[in-house]
Amino acid sequence: LAFPRSPTQHCLTSKFQNHSIKLDIYAIEIRRGIFYSATVLVGNMEGKMSVTLVTILKDSEYRLSQFENTSYIAELENKIVIKTDKTGKQICYLPCLIRKKDIKVTPEEIVRQLYLSKLVREYGYPTDRIQVEYPVKFGREVKRADIVILDKDRPTVPYIIVELKKPKLKDGKEQLKSYCNATGAPIGVWTNGSQISYYNRKDPNDFEDITNIPKASERL
Repeated sequence: LAFPRSPTQHCLTSKFQNHSIKLDIYAIEIRRGIFYSATVLVGNMEGKMSVTLVTILKDSEYRLSQFENTSYIAELENKIVIKTDKTGKQICYLPCLIRKKDIKVTPEEIVRQLYLSKLVREYGYPTDRIQVEYPVKFGREVKRADIVILDKDRPTVPYIIVELKKPKLKDGKEQLKSYCNATGAPIGVWTNGSQISYYNRKDPNDFEDITNIPKASERL
């Protein structure tokens, strides 16, 4: 089977031990050449599946470049499982580091889980200080912040808010500013897995760019 040098997909179907097997083979161009991925879906069987995050993100605005020099990508790929719903549809899930349950795989969720690993392992934040889908009130309306790190001395008060839902910087920054203003959080982060921006909220109209966020043992 020959693979062209552009994103493409080849599908083969065969029979193996009385199960229908669908084999999806992807050839994805990345900086270091062509990357091959084989995804095997076997009948109604559930379990581990060979799938890559690059494949899942290829049609989205999210990327993985800020995690390329870590082990996080391979580790998360190894945790992905396939489950079959009531209609027979097979869906990919991954375990959430904070919620301690399997979550449906989406481009946004992939970047969230990778950044959660970064917060815990590189910045030293304990998981009991981190919440996901944190409720932020705007009058009667309630929105959800993707990741919130709570203040060490005031465990109910947001300290850092991370925005992932808006993969474009302009939209993401505006969303992040609204969350920081509503909660009083002094630090905000926006990322789409490739680009990343850090902000210090001085007041509602003044968000200063900063080079990074403090580690758990540091203060801004």
